[in-house]
Amino acid sequence: MKPGRKCYIAGKIGDLPEAEFKANFQAAVNDVYEPVSPLELPHNHNKSWQAYMKEDITAMLQCKAVYVLKNWRTSPGATIEVELAMKLSIDIIFQK
Repeated sequence: MKPGRKCYIAGKIGDLPEAEFKANFQAAVNDVYEPVSPLELPHNHNKSWQAYMKEDITAMLQCKAVYVLKNWRTSPGATIEVELAMKLSIDIIFQK
């Protein structure tokens, strides 16, 4: 893992078992990036969807890249994250 090279993981997490998401997450970074998982953010807020998205996007903006899971199109939040990353020219890596 290279310090300072953070990679945010975007994908559907709401209905996905936590173990499966974490396995996808670990496979994603391949020792190239420091992983930033939305599951591991502090979540010191009112737990509304909007509050989660604000926290997740703030974390994503601190990253050099976004790793996009295959299931991202079924997640409204991941769709927003990917669109924003594209508009802001953040590197995007799509899961194969």
